[in-house]
Amino acid sequence: MKKLSIFAILITCLASPAFSADKIILTNGQTMEGEIIDQDASSVTMRFDDKSVVKLSRQRIKSIEIEEPQLFKEAKLREEEKNFKKSVKLYKKVIELYSGYNWAEEAQYRLAGCYLALEKDEESLKSFQSLLVNYPQTKFFLEAKLNICEILVKQKKYKQAIESFENILKTEKKGELAARIQYRIGDCYLTSQKMEDALLAYLKVTLLYYDQLEWAEKALLKSGGCYEILGDVKNAKECYLDLIKGYPGSSLMRQAQRKYDNLR
Repeated sequence: MKKLSIFAILITCLASPAFSADKIILTNGQTMEGEIIDQDASSVTMRFDDKSVVKLSRQRIKSIEIEEPQLFKEAKLREEEKNFKKSVKLYKKVIELYSGYNWAEEAQYRLAGCYLALEKDEESLKSFQSLLVNYPQTKFFLEAKLNICEILVKQKKYKQAIESFENILKTEKKGELAARIQYRIGDCYLTSQKMEDALLAYLKVTLLYYDQLEWAEKALLKSGGCYEILGDVKNAKECYLDLIKGYPGSSLMRQAQRKYDNLR
């Protein structure tokens, strides 16, 4: 049987009908369309609709346009079906095959979320951290940082969690998110039995983010509780009274009223 040269194979591939959307533009101006199935620092491998395959040196490639890989679509479908074990395997494959592309970036983020769903907190933490290291400009930056904080809280690593929350506050200084983060810092101190620090953190919410009603009223209630634990009944009552008078429609008003009445 007569063997085809690499050049002949390439010409055959170029001439074959292409229905996949991945596109490689060569330095000589020719265009190849198919499915990119493998790549590394030196080469890219494309498969065509007739199942033929060609491996190209990156020196011959001018640019690559890549559609959302079928593998990535399948991984997201399995995730939607809550088949997290299967989606973990598929996302890992996407990260391996499409390193450097936005598919791998999103796959890394989704992989971390799947690990969370599987209650594999340490694997999730590492995945979020890998995302931030490998894609420092990722659009998932803030979500990843927040998830890291909450995982640390879940692992009872309160000191690290507080440091991570405070790091986010350096850039997120206003609005609902900042109020929520400051409140969570208070929760970390409260859970670790550092009452004075917890009180200060909650009071910051009421002073700095008073316009964020949900978090301000919660922080007032928690501040009153901290004052009670610290034996300061006067200030505890003031916190509860501020909540009752300042947030008359609050779902926490009755709870604050009971606490206030119990201190009389």
